[in-house]
Amino acid sequence: MVSLTQAQNTSGKEETKTESNKGADSTKKVKYFRHPFIDSLRIDSTRKVLFKKFSINLPSKIIPKKQDPFDPFLHPAYYRRGQGKIWFFFVSLIVLALFIYYRTAFPKQFSLRIRGVFNRHYFDELVAESSLSSTGGSLLNAVISNLVLGQLILLIVLYSRYVQLNNAFFYLLLIVAVVLYKGAVYGLQRLQSYVLNTGDFLQRMMHRQISMDFILSFAVFPAVNIIYFNAGRFDFEIMREMLAGLFFAWLGIRLLAEAITLIGEKPLTFAHILYFCTFELLPNAILVNLLLRIYRAQ
Repeated sequence: MVSLTQAQNTSGKEETKTESNKGADSTKKVKYFRHPFIDSLRIDSTRKVLFKKFSINLPSKIIPKKQDPFDPFLHPAYYRRGQGKIWFFFVSLIVLALFIYYRTAFPKQFSLRIRGVFNRHYFDELVAESSLSSTGGSLLNAVISNLVLGQLILLIVLYSRYVQLNNAFFYLLLIVAVVLYKGAVYGLQRLQSYVLNTGDFLQRMMHRQISMDFILSFAVFPAVNIIYFNAGRFDFEIMREMLAGLFFAWLGIRLLAEAITLIGEKPLTFAHILYFCTFELLPNAILVNLLLRIYRAQ
């Protein structure tokens, strides 16, 4: 009996010692062969000791953001959000480079186009040119005027709030639409001149169109860029009316110049008047009606 009781007491002490060892802190120093060490095999407070220096205490309470009511940049009069796009800047650089290239590569034609607007003698000299450089210069003039006209129409569409597509893809669609429109009108003009035998008159009218488009694009180009890159500085409604006025002035001045050219034709025939009414007045009237609908859209 005594031995059995001693055995039970011994086993109970061993179990108690084992449980106490399991629950012991691993950071407690244990003497073994006279050298203290930390039992790192236990996964308890050793990890906390080792990673304590690498832990970050984040605040648990969220503090709402406060704005200074006296901050001037929060007031609409001082606050300005930029709406300019980098692609528009690159298009403007291309147009400016084409202006410079045309002035350098075709100096005589450049001078004749500018002077021919105000002097009929220089305009007749420009029409008389039938060399390859004249054709290349005319195509370059058409490219420049179409790019600037596309920029102007884009601003009219944006400021009329018809669609808010201020991106390069929409601008390219406008350029394609302008080219297709002018190409269709030119094709009909060539057909009419072939039927009525008015080729010389058509050539003069085409040079007048190209010259006026080039000069007007040269005048409108700075205004378009100033308005586009300073959208927050000007009154919205004023800029909207100014852009529409620029476009209508473009068409009106060109039609006036063509009418002056028509009146100066000798002899002036019914075929010339028919051409002007059918392929100048009517297409421009349709274009004005379309843009008026876009302009009035809210």
